[in-house]
Amino acid sequence: MIRRLIVIVSVVLALSHAVKDCCGDSTIAWDGFESGTIGGGGWNGDWVLSGSADTINNGNAHSGTYALRLRDSNGVVARTVNMTGVVALHQLSFWWKAFDFETGETAVVEVYDGSWHTVLTVIDGQDDNIYRFAEVNLSDYNKVGNFQVRAASHMSGPNDFFYVDDINIVGTLLQYTISGKITTGGSGLGDVNLIGLSVATDANGFYTASVDYGFSGVVTPAKAGYTFDPNSRSYTNVTADIADQNYSAFPSDNFNDNRRGAMWRHVVK
Repeated sequence: MIRRLIVIVSVVLALSHAVKDCCGDSTIAWDGFESGTIGGGGWNGDWVLSGSADTINNGNAHSGTYALRLRDSNGVVARTVNMTGVVALHQLSFWWKAFDFETGETAVVEVYDGSWHTVLTVIDGQDDNIYRFAEVNLSDYNKVGNFQVRAASHMSGPNDFFYVDDINIVGTLLQYTISGKITTGGSGLGDVNLIGLSVATDANGFYTASVDYGFSGVVTPAKAGYTFDPNSRSYTNVTADIADQNYSAFPSDNFNDNRRGAMWRHVVK
């Protein structure tokens, strides 16, 4: 029977803290469990499982094919967040569902910021086997180097289930700048798009872009009628400002293939 959902939380699960409203925020850590205990990103180490806890492909994932599953009275799973470069934490979100709880049985999700705090408690009456979305405001928790997320089962048997999937932690990262100049014939070239940085050069050919701590990507200059040297630059794990990322621009050869072909036909004759 579909039962009424009652969520008991020890922190405010406020829609005002949804990811879409966190202007300028970045994903600090995430996992959809598609690679078992070692996937996702932004973590220090793998998920640590004990008791009746596993990642499983049995048709009960919220998305993809795998989810975290806790059973019985002793399932525990925890993982430490990589806090390097993190200025502030804002939100933990995840999907969860429960099945076949009896009176007094619970499952919990907790965070560690120097001490453990329960942020979600699931009880009998919520075990309708339907995924629910949880959003937890993390702004009042301490930004410690070994910040952890943990889930635990306190049920009575192997057929009592608690699933968690699609975990996401949002916060603010340190930012750095990548800057340089694009010139053609010794003069600055304006309105060149730096694809990968989402900026363009000013009228004098200068550009400056802000990137998050740990930024990795490829930057490619682009403007109609020009080619560039180098044609792109690659960045891996940016942890400081990077200046003098300059490019030289050259007018493209407008001598098109049709004219070139006509010229060669004339020469052959």
